[in-house]
This record gives sequence, C-alpha cells and structure tokens, in this order.
Amino acid sequence: MGSTVALPLVLRLVVGEGVLTPLGRARIWLETHDATVTALVLALIGVLLLVEGVVGLRA
Repeated sequence: MGSTVALPLVLRLVVGEGVLTPLGRARIWLETHDATVTALVLALIGVLLLVEGVVGLRA
C-alpha cells in the first residue's frame, strides 16, 4: 500500500472524524488543479534528469 493511501487511513484512525474536512478540501484542490500539478511534477522530473545527465557528462 502506497503512502497516498496509507497516510489518509492512518490520519483517520489517529485523528478521527476531524481529518475528513481537510482531506476533502485537499481532494477538491487536487481535482481542480490536477493538470498543473501533473505538469509541475513532470517538469521537476525532467530537470532532475537533465541535471543528472550534465553531471554525468562532467565525470
């Protein structure tokens, strides 16, 4: 089970009902901004690969 599933479950068990509102808000925000989040994550991965390649060329 990945952390994306485990964290909300653990929070639900530890905090109880109080965690449902923040999790719901986070879900709505992610659903609204999914394309932006995906683009940023892919851009970050691209930058990391580029840096790794440049460092590899210098070695």
